[in-house]
Amino acid sequence: MKQVRKNCMSVWKRGFLEINAEILESLKTGPLQKTQISSLCNMDSRAVKKYLSLMQSIGLVDLVNHDSGTFTLTNKGNSYLNHYISLVTIIEGDMDKLDSDLFTKLMSIRSNGLL
Repeated sequence: MKQVRKNCMSVWKRGFLEINAEILESLKTGPLQKTQISSLCNMDSRAVKKYLSLMQSIGLVDLVNHDSGTFTLTNKGNSYLNHYISLVTIIEGDMDKLDSDLFTKLMSIRSNGLL
């Protein structure tokens, strides 16, 4: 199974799309409770609750047990994850081609808050 967070991309802060993908990736193994997702994704439980609510409203996840707060991945969520992984693969392939000096400059710009 391909990991969502990869070496080049992991130097950046996680964004909305990446967090969604990480949550969906955690659900590929089967239904999970919010607390398990929180632990696997290294996220605050309040943030996980907000993301899951949004993801449920757009059909990426289903709440399968309201009492235990157990969620599962939908077909749409699986499709989202596959498209996200394809995009990351393309971007990382391009980043691998960057001259190491250019990559260092980009990281310097980013660390100074300009990117």
